[in-house]
Amino acid sequence: MKRAKNIIHGCRTSDVGDQGLSRDFSQQELLLAMSFLDMTKSPGPDGVFGRMLENLGHMRKLRLLDIINLSWKIGHLPAEWKRAIIIPIKKTEFSTFGQQELNSGEQYGYRRGHSTVDQIISFCQSIRDAQNCKPTHHTMAALLDLTKAFDRVWKHKLLIKLHDTFNIRGNTLAWISDFLHHRSIRVNFNNTFSDPVVLGQGVPQGSVLSPTLFSLYLAGIEKITSVEMRVGLFADDIVIWCSGRDLVEMERNLNNALSSFSDYALEFKLCFNPTKSIATFFYHQQKIVQLSTNLKDG
Repeated sequence: MKRAKNIIHGCRTSDVGDQGLSRDFSQQELLLAMSFLDMTKSPGPDGVFGRMLENLGHMRKLRLLDIINLSWKIGHLPAEWKRAIIIPIKKTEFSTFGQQELNSGEQYGYRRGHSTVDQIISFCQSIRDAQNCKPTHHTMAALLDLTKAFDRVWKHKLLIKLHDTFNIRGNTLAWISDFLHHRSIRVNFNNTFSDPVVLGQGVPQGSVLSPTLFSLYLAGIEKITSVEMRVGLFADDIVIWCSGRDLVEMERNLNNALSSFSDYALEFKLCFNPTKSIATFFYHQQKIVQLSTNLKDG
């Protein structure tokens, strides 16, 4: 925590100039961002909604751009932009078994031109390739679920990783730090509002920036396993697998990988959910093999 604070203090007191991510936003960038606004969404606590911004005149849009660039330059957001109202919706029950590239190549979530289908095809093709080997190879896999992934992001660890791994500095990192801190939520249930609750950790749900920050927080997890293992990611869903002939060795490799993932989760304060994570075996002759795993729930 102390190192993260020192990094942000250095970002606020240093001058990186008009370079890279630290430069001001242009009018063209503002208009492009506004073209993606969802006009059907209700306003937040600040009372501003998409249609209102869309109907701003030219001079008002320039004024809005000035406000955004001032926020970006000094690394602070208006308090109203960090308050959220949550309307609870019952979740559908489901079966437990049922530019510059910053993200990992194995991460298919939140990336333009990538979808769940792409990751599934890649995984299935790997299984098929193993079965087509002579002699036939088999595949062991573990499909992992992270519990409340966005809510468990450790803010200070994220800021340190952005600084050390991705070389994000200056007002950009200062702004991200302010974006993450001093956030609060209220629950609206039948038009009755709860008292505000300050959020200690996590990235805000529903923000366009949060998926990118989460992907950067998780980046590198695919490199912690041995060369025998392959890793696929889609947002916070992870699959790890290996192929071969020796079932005992494959099970050992899979469990070693699961132990590494558990250690990584512990370091980054993430938590795997064993009840929603499964280990499975793809065998050409459809025989059932019982697998024991080393996945810990943190």
